[in-house]
Amino acid sequence: MGTSEVCLDINGPHGQMDPRALTEGLDHLLTLLEKLQPADDKPEWNITGLQLGSYKVEVQGRPDVASIAAHGLDELAQHPGIPTGWTLDAVRQVTKLGKVREKRGVDDVRIALGKTLALINETLLHNAEKSLERWPDSIGSIQGRLFRYNDSSRKAGVTDEVTLQTVEIKVPDELRRTVASAVTYDVCVGGLMHHTSEGHVSQMTLEEIDVLPAPGPPARIDELVNILGSDWTGGMDPVEAVRRQRD
Repeated sequence: MGTSEVCLDINGPHGQMDPRALTEGLDHLLTLLEKLQPADDKPEWNITGLQLGSYKVEVQGRPDVASIAAHGLDELAQHPGIPTGWTLDAVRQVTKLGKVREKRGVDDVRIALGKTLALINETLLHNAEKSLERWPDSIGSIQGRLFRYNDSSRKAGVTDEVTLQTVEIKVPDELRRTVASAVTYDVCVGGLMHHTSEGHVSQMTLEEIDVLPAPGPPARIDELVNILGSDWTGGMDPVEAVRRQRD
């Protein structure tokens, strides 16, 4: 099997397997592979082999995507977590492949990618399902721009200055006026943070908020004169010091 080929192997007694095991299994596998490709690059995967008895179908496409899929399945076989280069949607396709095992006549489902042979078994499916669980809540803070507040829903929005992601803020009644007056300002908000299954902060239940001081105006050129002092070159001619720094 080449590095760009992926084989879906659905085993069971000849003539007794539900045909949807093949159609759904292939659909989930192709969706998994497509989730691992760049959004702006969607090359086709083509069938290169098909065997009956048990269902065995081979598709060929991008070698790099097949490699990412192989390494990811290896990771999921060992422990929970979103594999390197994978997305949540890709992991969901693995759990859907697990449903194929429940079709009539199916004994097991395997995926072969190059030298990797992944058995869609209980251990791999357990790790995939654990990977999709939401992270536990935690106490923390976020600093960024408070750009909206809706008093009827008591929800605000802050753009995290580190991740640049929008975090929804649930505002308690006692802080609603403070939050309303801080819209368009940089703030530091603290409270109970709720996470996505990828670990990103999706929402915070607000407990405290501090409005950060606005940055001062930029210094004038005349204020920067002699800021380094008279001995910054160690006695060397300033022109010579600058030349040596450039060299």
